[in-house]
Amino acid sequence: MAGRGIEVTATEPAREQVLGQIMRVLPEAVGVTADVTVHLARRVHERPRPGR
Repeated sequence: MAGRGIEVTATEPAREQVLGQIMRVLPEAVGVTADVTVHLARRVHERPRPGR
């Protein structure tokens, strides 16, 4: 079913387990890069636009 979003609701312990497995595989740099990207995206989104 390509193109359709599937919403999966996991229990908190299951979510933590999956997150733990992901973090063991990914290097720490990926998390840091993601944090910086989110921070910059929020700044751009919150910055007042000229003429508004």
